[in-house]
Amino acid sequence: MGYDSLRRRGATAAQLKRYEELTAAAPMRGGGFNPWSGD
Repeated sequence: MGYDSLRRRGATAAQLKRYEELTAAAPMRGGGFNPWSGD
């Protein structure tokens, strides 16, 4: 799920901020977010 999808589903400002923090700190693979990396 991406930022816009979360926003459309009614995520709060705090939830969207947390999403941004987590994706910024997440491991990258091939220039994109890799949710399956397990790191």
